[in-house]
Amino acid sequence: MSLYAWLMLGSIIGPFALSFDKKVAFYKWFKPLIIGIFINAFSFPLLSF
Repeated sequence: MSLYAWLMLGSIIGPFALSFDKKVAFYKWFKPLIIGIFINAFSFPLLSF
């Protein structure tokens, strides 16, 4: 894997692994996050014309 791929993988896995810490607790916000990602993913191609 290239250095760029390792950096991208680390930037996703690092915060994801830390999100299950009791002090951080990002895992409680996954449902609104997924909904927001899907809204943006579907609206971006429509608005990019």
